[in-house]
Amino acid sequence: MSHFYKVNKSGHCKLASSITSPTKAKKSGAMASVTTMLGVMPNDFLNKWSRNQIWIMANTGLSFEECERRRYGLRRDVDGHMVTSAKFGTNVHKALETHLERMADGDLC
Repeated sequence: MSHFYKVNKSGHCKLASSITSPTKAKKSGAMASVTTMLGVMPNDFLNKWSRNQIWIMANTGLSFEECERRRYGLRRDVDGHMVTSAKFGTNVHKALETHLERMADGDLC
């Protein structure tokens, strides 16, 4: 999923959750996230590795859908639950964004 950010006049960035495509981003002047930009570049190694992970998990009896969900691995989240690496990464990005916004607003030093 693509992520786009708007920069306000004071230079602060904020996630623009209503912007979901490059076309909408261009029209509104939003910028793509680093992960969105990297996602449009082919990565042969990662693609091969990902297919291999699905094959390994499929041989353990997991459904294709579950293999697809888990293909980049599972991580233990701060609450102790196992989540996909993608969900973990999204949670980390959101926590960092919230922290930086609070610093910009003067709530944190």
